[in-house]
Amino acid sequence: QFALLGCVLGLGYLSKSIMLPVSVFFLTAVFLAAAIQPEQPRVNDGGPKTEDGGPLFRPPSSVLGPSYRVNWQQAVIGTAVSLVCFLLVAGPFVAVMSVANGRFTYGDAGKFTYVRHVNHVVYPHWQGEPPGDGVPLHPSRQIFDDPPIYEFGSPIGGTYPISFDQSYWYAGVEVRFDLANQLRQLLASALFYADLFIFQQAAVLLGLALLCGLRRRGRFSMMGSLRGWLLSGVGLLALLLYAPILVAGRYVGAFVLLFWSDLLAQVRVPDTAVVQRVTHSVSLLMILFLFVNIALFNLQGFADLSGGSEPPAPTETAGPPDWPGAVAAELWQLGIEPGDEVAVIGYAFDSYWARLARVQIVAETLGWQADALWLGDSVFQQEVLGVFASTGARAIVAEYVPAYADVSDWHQVGNSNFYIYLLDQEY
Repeated sequence: QFALLGCVLGLGYLSKSIMLPVSVFFLTAVFLAAAIQPEQPRVNDGGPKTEDGGPLFRPPSSVLGPSYRVNWQQAVIGTAVSLVCFLLVAGPFVAVMSVANGRFTYGDAGKFTYVRHVNHVVYPHWQGEPPGDGVPLHPSRQIFDDPPIYEFGSPIGGTYPISFDQSYWYAGVEVRFDLANQLRQLLASALFYADLFIFQQAAVLLGLALLCGLRRRGRFSMMGSLRGWLLSGVGLLALLLYAPILVAGRYVGAFVLLFWSDLLAQVRVPDTAVVQRVTHSVSLLMILFLFVNIALFNLQGFADLSGGSEPPAPTETAGPPDWPGAVAAELWQLGIEPGDEVAVIGYAFDSYWARLARVQIVAETLGWQADALWLGDSVFQQEVLGVFASTGARAIVAEYVPAYADVSDWHQVGNSNFYIYLLDQEY
């Protein structure tokens, strides 16, 4: 079990770098769990005896409560086994990354998330602004001023190189502590958790409170309570670890489950018919409430999808394609093949069509900076298109093109506001 735990924690780290510090929480918990071992209740046998020689009065175990002994040797050996297995799985990846970066690192995802969301460093094309956040060592290359065009075809590969290896493009960035920004982020995290635990999961909170009100009374044991709350403690620490940086449902979902399930597992109620009926009712309430929440969430998603499938009326502004695959199919239809290089006018971080089309984005103008192109005359537009062509891109995919733009030479993707311009036909 110790070995399996270490391997699972190692695989968890390979999927997400924050699991390395969280693994420290788990290993600490398993150390304490292995050290604090419950024993059978001991009863004073010096009193009156029954006919069979047993004590005349034996307090019920619910009153006496279990006693505990500490076994440090087992805890040290078991945790060492877990740690060794964790290092065998995670160590090679840490070593390769550290050698590649010339310094020890287990991943810079937390660092980049912090500088983006707390220090507000520009993303995706940091050129050194705002001052005080460091000097970029090798940022994306700005090859045109207005609209700003950024080229990043080398040396990093991938569908969108900027997000494939942020440690390269943001090398030189410095993490700085800003009290005001940090307090704002902590407040945002606190509001997220309040909405999650008090509103979205109110039934679980209420159900746990009711069950704790019915709990079986007995002798309180500090060691027993510590041992019983270890997993919920790990979940809580993981939730707090995200709070200063960024909290999102997909980040914390597993730890929310760990937190609630362990707290519910520690509830001990009397074994009576009334309590059983109450327990079943409370459990049904929690399940029903969560099921309704999940159902409403998915119904809203289906409604959004079905609403976007209808083409806009002639008087309405066109919207995005029904799904990213429509853009990929249009690229293939126009002769763009897997492996070709393309440019984007929009926000390439969300350009899922590029992955589906198996193309590589090598240049980008952010959509909110593209007005100079759409409002410029034909001579200026040809100049901008020539700059895009110089990057080696065979086509430009423009996303969310405004209605006032002149797209007479562009290929529209269905009835959407996505357009494709073939560069290799002219340049």
